[in-house]
Amino acid sequence: MKTSKLTIKLAILFYSLVQIGAICISTILARIAEVFPQYSATTIQFLATCPSIMIVVMSLLSGKVAQYIPKKLLTLLSASMFVVTALGGFFFHESIIILFVWEIILGMAIGILATIGSSLITDHFKGEERSSLMGIQSAVISVGGVMLSLLGGLLATIDWYFNYLAFLLVIPGFILLVFGLPWDKPVRSADHRGIKISVTPKVVALYGTVAFLFMLFYNVISTNLSMHLKENNITGSVNAGVASAVLMLSGAVAGLLFKLFARFMGERVIAFGFFNLALGALITGLSSSYWLVLVGVFIAGFSLSIVMAQVVISIADKEKPAAVTMSIAMNIAINNLGAFVSPSFTKISKVVMGNDQVALRYLLVSILAFAMSAIWFAVFGKKHT
Repeated sequence: MKTSKLTIKLAILFYSLVQIGAICISTILARIAEVFPQYSATTIQFLATCPSIMIVVMSLLSGKVAQYIPKKLLTLLSASMFVVTALGGFFFHESIIILFVWEIILGMAIGILATIGSSLITDHFKGEERSSLMGIQSAVISVGGVMLSLLGGLLATIDWYFNYLAFLLVIPGFILLVFGLPWDKPVRSADHRGIKISVTPKVVALYGTVAFLFMLFYNVISTNLSMHLKENNITGSVNAGVASAVLMLSGAVAGLLFKLFARFMGERVIAFGFFNLALGALITGLSSSYWLVLVGVFIAGFSLSIVMAQVVISIADKEKPAAVTMSIAMNIAINNLGAFVSPSFTKISKVVMGNDQVALRYLLVSILAFAMSAIWFAVFGKKHT
């Protein structure tokens, strides 16, 4: 297959379908606890968070390695790791230790994907075409999360370890990467005189702060959703599953519309994203009606694709070309740290709000996100540079 802009786009998008693959394991944690009753609930739950640690490590490592190894090779390595996780978990699942091995490999795969998948867009596309594809990629990632959750849950009805086969969703992306992505020449972080080119500290600090805070707030909304529904006597795993799907699918809608938002708001689209997150958290937290909760999570979920897509675009616009991949890698590591520490928000909310009620966590997120929206509106000019 001759590579073209179309084949590059298709390769990136199908590869990105599994970027939030760590969500898949969450659907079988209860069954794993039954299979391995000798382990604590905390140990079992750590299976779901274990990939986050590896994502932080591998995103930084892949940003550095990409200076020496073609990105196409790294994407193929990552896609292969998804296949290894799928087949490994399906055939070998007799001990909790081996399950942790598959989760570590999964985290490594996602860490490479998140960094290289975004940098491929900044490498091959410019201007509005870049903005459009970045938004579409965000939409595809959200849709992929829903597909993995539904497919993994469906396969698990046969037996719990069939859930791992959902990761074979990466195979079309793997094929497209082989035939549709050109071999690139690694870009060393040094100029023609051999002088090292480092990331710009101000760029890393500014957009790292944006990403860290956003993922911290966003994860509070997503991880507390089922508990919030239970507090309001809205029971049933189906209801919680639908609400989670609405949260992710609204991100897909926002991704498709991202180019339009960015065209009119520039970098202030980040402030718009935080405003949506704040408004969605407020509506969700104040709602005892299931339908109003769905409205709230839809508005909150709308923010994900907007903020994270613009962060990558801003880094690509403001960083030196040789440092873009590493800067994106550092940002991804930082936003995953935000996601990883988000459970601590429960204790913070209890201290600040004086109550452990889930609705109050949403209210505190809303207050903080509204404040950040105002700050980012002032910090960012109308047009990004």
